[in-house]
This record gives sequence, structure tokens and C-alpha cells, in this order.
Amino acid sequence: MSMLGRAIFVFTLVSLIAIESIAQNTIVYGKVKDAETGDPVPFANVVFKGTRIGTTTSFDGDFKVSTNSRVDTIVFSYVGYVTREMPIRYGQQQKIDIQLLQDVIRLDELVVYPGENPAFKIMRGVASNRKANDKRSLEAFQY
Repeated sequence: MSMLGRAIFVFTLVSLIAIESIAQNTIVYGKVKDAETGDPVPFANVVFKGTRIGTTTSFDGDFKVSTNSRVDTIVFSYVGYVTREMPIRYGQQQKIDIQLLQDVIRLDELVVYPGENPAFKIMRGVASNRKANDKRSLEAFQY
């Protein structure tokens, strides 16, 4: 094989590999909203499941994330909302608009009974040490 033939072969091989890697790029974009109000959810986490590849939504709830890794699920999460997973198609660009449900947590009742104010104990200690802390009996002091 001549030098020109090898160069053409290598160029063709590299081009095919580049085209294949571009074709398998998975891109997901869309908007995250609150399911009850329809308001956008700013700064929600959007991550490809099983990877560390992800992003956060903008102030308007918009996001765009891409990867060359073989992924099939995207995860949406935010504090105070139920985490959701959505299946995606590998190697394609796709739009996903999703609504997150609020995660309602009920707390048990907490009863607080009145007691002595802790400041009163401190003030009693100050009053009982009044003579020892008198500035007139000290050699020097500063404030």
C-alpha cells in the first residue's frame, strides 16, 4: 500500500470514528416545574443515573445536559420534592418537561413547658459576685 493510500485509509478511519462519537452524544433539555402551582423549580438537580454528569436548572427551571456515556435514565431531584427518574433514548437529542411533586412531611406535635429563664441564673451569679467584680477594688481595668 502506498503512502497516499495509507493516509487516505487513516483519514477515513478517523472520520468514521468522529462521526460515530458525535452521533452517540445524548442531549437532554427541557424545564422542571412544580406539579401543583406550575411554577418553575430553580436550581433543581438533573443527573444522568449512575454517573456524575449533570447540571442544575436555571432560575426559570430550564436545563440542558449532554454526555457521550451510555445512559438510559435521567434523575430530577430537589429538596422538598419527590425525586423522579425518566427513561431517555441513548444517542439522541430529546426534550423533557417534567413536574415534581412536593414531598410533604408531617411532624409530631412538640410541647414546650415554661421554666426559668436561663438569663436569671446568670444575673444571680453576677449579683452574688458584685463585690469581687467592683472596678474600684481592682488595680487596673480596661474597656
